[in-house]
Amino acid sequence: MSILHNRFTVSAGLLSLVGLSLISTTTFADTGSNINSKSKSSEKQARVIAENADNERGKLSEARQFTSERVFVTQELNKEKTSASKTSAAKDKIIRAPERDNATGSLDFEISSAYATLIYDQDLDGYYSEFSVDFDADTNFTYADVFAELYLSLNGGPWELYHVTQVFEIQGWSYNDDYQVTTLLTEGYPPGSYDILIDLIDTYDNSLVATVSADTNYQLAELPLEDTSYENSVNYDSDVTLFNAEVQLLTDQDNDGFYRSYSLQFDADVDYGSTNIYAEIWIKDDTGVWTLETTTEVFNIDGNSTLDTYILETTLESGYATGYYDFKIDLYDASTDSFLTSSDNFDSQLAYVPLEDAASDVYVSTTTTVVTSTVSVESGGAGAAEIVTMLLLLTYLATGVYRSQRVLLTND
Repeated sequence: MSILHNRFTVSAGLLSLVGLSLISTTTFADTGSNINSKSKSSEKQARVIAENADNERGKLSEARQFTSERVFVTQELNKEKTSASKTSAAKDKIIRAPERDNATGSLDFEISSAYATLIYDQDLDGYYSEFSVDFDADTNFTYADVFAELYLSLNGGPWELYHVTQVFEIQGWSYNDDYQVTTLLTEGYPPGSYDILIDLIDTYDNSLVATVSADTNYQLAELPLEDTSYENSVNYDSDVTLFNAEVQLLTDQDNDGFYRSYSLQFDADVDYGSTNIYAEIWIKDDTGVWTLETTTEVFNIDGNSTLDTYILETTLESGYATGYYDFKIDLYDASTDSFLTSSDNFDSQLAYVPLEDAASDVYVSTTTTVVTSTVSVESGGAGAAEIVTMLLLLTYLATGVYRSQRVLLTND
């Protein structure tokens, strides 16, 4: 069996590993043969010693951790057999070892709860290609590192391995260490009624320590499943939509209301899982002609997440006259180059954008320097005093002449 894609998420998506191959034909060849290889007393003694050392370092944490995996499964054990049919014979699949049916497991471990949830049925025929399994494993030890093997049985047939989890830690009887595996069946699973079985393996000695299945838990029984090849939709892999698209204006050097740089942002969503896409960005000027502005690199979108919003910041250097521009976004499937969707529903957010290139967006100073000339006449000092004295003297002499003339006239 090969895993097409795998994502392992811890604490609401802080850690993501993509493209891991978790299943091999040799990993589980003897997982049931060492159950009684060591006595329970020696096993517990060794584990208690290890626990004491770890407790001193404060290994046990009370913080809640919800672990989730997302798996894309193809029922194809031998890649070399390219002509194998989708429903290959049981001998070509990993079948649960018969001796495990008689294994007693360990009294120190238990899968206390487990249930399956149906998620996605594209053609609405009642058979789902995507589902999840949640389970809570507990132990009498303070902690233990374990992993789980998950099996499917079609219509009461043999248990066929479809996924192996990462190694994860369980903490006593805590309710905060639940584990979830979400699976999309992509090939090799015809429509039918499927049961689920979970085997818990202790990494201490690779022994089977607990099992839960549809035989004892009805929440794992009779799931109506099928792989994506049976979903009657031509564009099953192309259910991509635009959730949001907008333009943010950034730089207007000359403050005339037309911007040289902008940020184009859009958030694309896919109905299930994740997919790789790319975008063509088109721009239309006042002449009404659409021009391909740029084609983005291939990028991944994941479900309805907003964390995969694409942001494209652009500065127009030349060739863009001052005016109003419209934008359009076309999305394409990265694997087939087929058209997915466009930004037609966001015309108002992408239209009438005031832009100009950097050559036109130049700040020009309008400050005017006014030069004034002044003419001043200065007087003062000794020269001023002399002038005043001269004027007084002339006034005195004139007065004296006038009086002399009056006296002469009177005498006559």
